[in-house]
Amino acid sequence: MAENYVHPNGSGSLFKNSYKEKPNQPDYKGTITLPDESEKELAGWKGKTQSGDVKLSIKISDTNGKTE
Repeated sequence: MAENYVHPNGSGSLFKNSYKEKPNQPDYKGTITLPDESEKELAGWKGKTQSGDVKLSIKISDTNGKTE
């Protein structure tokens, strides 16, 4: 992930988590810039619905005090 890239407001990116070691860790990680210009972290887990359809579950969280 490019450290200096700033997403346009309301958009973000997810990338494959190459550091995943445990099943509960996300398959994908990234960031999003919200419309108020704040940045949040994204995490995504691959899975399936009860009917067997493929899904991606997403979690958004604070950036843990990272500075730009």
